Amino acid sequence: MRKHGAGRGIVYLMTGTVGGQFITLAGLPVLSRLYSPDEFGHYSFIVALAGVAISVATFRLDAAAMLPTSTHQVRALVWLSLSSALLVSVLFAISLHVFSELEMFGLHEYPFLAVWVGAFTLSGALFGLFSQLSLRKRQYGLVARRSFLRASVSTASQAAMGVGPSRISGGLLFGGLIGQLVGIASMVRSTRDLSAFPDLRQLRPALRRYWRFPAVFAPSALLNTLGLQAPLIFVTAYFGVAAGGQLGIAERAVAIPVTLVGTTVGQVIEAEVAKHTREGGGGLRSTYLRFSLLLSLAGIAVAAGGSALGGVLVPWAFGSDWDLAGVMVQIIAVNAGVRLLVSPLSKFLVVLQQSLAVTLLDILRVCAMGAAIWATVSYEHDLTTALWLIYSALTFTYIVTWLYGFWIVGKK
Repeated sequence: MRKHGAGRGIVYLMTGTVGGQFITLAGLPVLSRLYSPDEFGHYSFIVALAGVAISVATFRLDAAAMLPTSTHQVRALVWLSLSSALLVSVLFAISLHVFSELEMFGLHEYPFLAVWVGAFTLSGALFGLFSQLSLRKRQYGLVARRSFLRASVSTASQAAMGVGPSRISGGLLFGGLIGQLVGIASMVRSTRDLSAFPDLRQLRPALRRYWRFPAVFAPSALLNTLGLQAPLIFVTAYFGVAAGGQLGIAERAVAIPVTLVGTTVGQVIEAEVAKHTREGGGGLRSTYLRFSLLLSLAGIAVAAGGSALGGVLVPWAFGSDWDLAGVMVQIIAVNAGVRLLVSPLSKFLVVLQQSLAVTLLDILRVCAMGAAIWATVSYEHDLTTALWLIYSALTFTYIVTWLYGFWIVGKK
C-alpha cells in the first residue's frame, strides 16, 4: 500500500470507478425526468457510434505507449496516437455526413450527427490516451479522480442544461462532451513530459517495433466494441430514436452493477492468474471454477432481480415515460447476469495469451449479432422479439466463451 504501489493503485482505481458509477446512477433519475426518450435516444446513438470509432481511433498505439523504456519512443507513440485519432475522427465524421446527405440509414434525422460523433470520437480517444500515460507514470490517484470528475461534471452539466427557461435540447450531448474535456484537462499537465513533440526519427522505429498493436489488437478491439454497441445502434436505426432512448436507459441501469462487480473481480483475477503463471503453478481449473461460483451468485442475483423487478423499479426510479425501458431490463437481465459471470473470467484468456481465441470469439459475437439482426429485418419482428433474439445471441457467445476458458485452463 506504499505510494504508487500496486495495492494502493487498485484501491484508487476501484474507488474512482465506484464513485463515477455512483454519480451516474444517482443522476439518472434526475436526467430521465428532464429529457425525453427521443433526446436520450439521440444522445445514446451518438455515443454508441463514437464508441465504435474510439476503439480503433489510436490503433491501440496508446496501449503500446505503456511499454518502451525510452521517453523518446513514448513520445513518438503518443504523437502517432494523436495523429491517428484526429484522422479517424475526421474521416468517420465525413463518412457520416455523406451518408446523412444521401439519406442513408436514416442518419439525416439526427441534427449535426457528423459533428457530434467526430467530437465525441476525438475526445474519447484523447481521454483514453492520457489515461494510459497517467497509468504509465503510476499516477493512480489522478486516474481515479479523472473518472469521478468526468462523471460529476457530465451529470451536473446535463442537469443544469435541462432546466429553466434557457433549457438546451442538446444538453445531454453538451454535458457529456464537457465532462470528457474536463477529464482530459485534469491529466494533460502531469503527462506533458511524455506528450512533448517527438524526435521525428523515432516515429518509424516505434511503429516498426509495435506493429502488432494496430495490426492485431486494434481489429480485435473493434470487433469487441461492435458486439457491445450493435444492439443500441440497430434498435435506434431500425425502430426509431425513442426506442433507442429506452434501450439506452435500460442498458445503463443494468450495466452499473455489471461494471462495478466485473471490473473489481476482473482486476483480482488478472493479478492472481498472472502471479500463478509466473510461479509456474498448475491447478488453474480449480481457480477458474472458484471464481465462476462466486461470480455466478452475483450473476443470478442480477438476472433474477432484473427479470422480476425491472418492470416495476425502472418506471418508479426514472419516471412514467420509461415503462418500456422496464420491460427491456426484464429482457436483457439474463444476458447481463451471464455477462457478469463471463467478462471477468475472460481475463484468464488474456493472461494466458490466447489472442487468436479471443479474436475468434469476438468474430463469433459479431456473427451471432448479425444473424439476430438479419432475422429481425427479414421476418419483420417487433421490438420485443428483436431484443429477445439479440440478447439471446449475446448470451450464447458468452456461454461459448466460458466453455472455452474452462477447456483451456484445464490444459495449463
